[in-house]
Amino acid sequence: MKPDGVVSISAYDPSGGAGVGADLKVFACLGVVSSGAITSIAPQTSQKGVMRAYPIPEDLFSQQLEAIHAEITPRAYKIGAVGSGANARRIAQLLKGFPHAIVVDPVFSATKGGSLIGDAEIKEVADLIFPLATLVTPNSRELSLLTERNVSTPGEVVSALNLLYSKYKTSFLATGITWLNNEVGDILLYQGQVRELKRKAISENNKTWHGLGCALSSAIAVYTTFGLDIFKSILKARYFVYNLLQSSKEEDWLLHHGLRQSRAENAIEAMTITSNALKKLLQIKGFEELIPEVGTNVALIPWGGADTVSEVIGLSSRIVKGPQGVLITGQPCLVGSSHMSRLVLELNKRFPKVRAVINIRYSPEIVESARGLGLRVKELDRRKEPLKQKEVDGETLQWLAQNVKDGEVPDIIYDCGDIGKEPMVRILGENIFIILEIVENLVNALK
Repeated sequence: MKPDGVVSISAYDPSGGAGVGADLKVFACLGVVSSGAITSIAPQTSQKGVMRAYPIPEDLFSQQLEAIHAEITPRAYKIGAVGSGANARRIAQLLKGFPHAIVVDPVFSATKGGSLIGDAEIKEVADLIFPLATLVTPNSRELSLLTERNVSTPGEVVSALNLLYSKYKTSFLATGITWLNNEVGDILLYQGQVRELKRKAISENNKTWHGLGCALSSAIAVYTTFGLDIFKSILKARYFVYNLLQSSKEEDWLLHHGLRQSRAENAIEAMTITSNALKKLLQIKGFEELIPEVGTNVALIPWGGADTVSEVIGLSSRIVKGPQGVLITGQPCLVGSSHMSRLVLELNKRFPKVRAVINIRYSPEIVESARGLGLRVKELDRRKEPLKQKEVDGETLQWLAQNVKDGEVPDIIYDCGDIGKEPMVRILGENIFIILEIVENLVNALK
C-alpha cells in the first residue's frame, strides 16, 4: 500500500539551502512522507546567488514524476522553480483536477540575483499553473515580474495582488513585506479579503538567509495535509519559520543546520490543533446521541510519528452527555486514554494512513447509516478474543486492531460487545478533522 505524502517540484540547489533540498528538510522536520522532482539544476550560494540554471529535459522530468507516483500518493504539492515552459506544461497536465492543496512559490530568480527561467516563459508559467493553485506565494520582486510594474511598498503589493487575483482567481500570499516601525511580514489575499500579517523584525546583523520562501511555502503545504484550511496552514507555517529564525544563532540556518523539530514540539502543535478541532463537536447538533455510556475519547498520532503510548495524544477526561448537551470534560494531552492509544498505534502499524480514532456508541442504525454513506465498515467479534488477553488490562483494543483483515483501510470498525464490554463503533481517519467530518455525516444521516 502506497503511503500518502507531500511532493516538491522545484530546482535543485546543490548547497541545500533552497529548492527541492530545502523542501525535503521541511517535510522531514514536520514528519511527513515526501518526494521531490527536480526541474533544473541551479548552483548557488547565499553570497553570490544563482550562478546558472540548467533545465532538466522534459522526458527526464516526466520519468521523475512517474517514479514518485509509483511510490507515494500525493496529498499536497509544493511547486517552486519550474525550469522551463515545457516543464510547466507537464506540471499543469499533472495538477489538473488534483483534489488537495497546491502551493506555488513562483521562483523566477534567486534573492541575490541569477535567473531561474527565461523572461519570456514567466507569463506562460503563471497562465498554466496559477489557475490550478490553492495558494501562490510571490515576494515583491516576483510581483514586479508578474505585473510588469514596480512593486515595493505595501500599497503597491495590495494593488498587484488584486490585479493578479482578477486574472487567476486564486489566493495569494505576498511574502517578505516591510512596513514602517520595524515591522515585517506578509500580505494575504484570501477569499476576497486582504489581511496584513505583521511581526516585529528579527535583528539579523547582516546575516544572509536564502531558502526562507521555500521553507514557508513547504510548511504551508504540509499543514494542509493535517486537515487545516489554507488560512490556518499559513498561520502555522509562519509560526514554524519564525521560531526557526528566532532560535538561529548563525546565518543560513537552513543551509548549515537543516531543521530540527522534536516529537515533543510536534505533540504540542497536535494538542493545539486537537483542542481547536474538538470545538466542532459542540457545533454538531445531535452528536450527544452518539456518545456511549462509557463516554467518548479520541487518540491521535502526531505528525512525526509515535512509537509508544506515551507519544499519542488523547483527552485527559472523556466527552460525555450533559444536561444541556455535549460536555468535553478533558483537555488534549499525552496518554489521554491508554486503551485508545494502544488501538491507534496498532492500527497505524497495519494501516499507516490511520493516525486518528474516536469511539461512539453502537447501534444497527449507525452501522447501516455508515454503509449508506459509502464508508468502509468492518465488524469484529470480541467474544473470540483469547481469555489470556481479556485478563490483561488494555490488551483488548490491541487485539481488535490485530484482527482487522489486511486489504482496504476501513473507515469504521465495530463490535457488539462481550460480557462486561459495551458494544462500540470506532471511526478511523488520517487526522482528527476527517473523523469529525464522518461523525457529522453520521449525525445528519440518522436524522
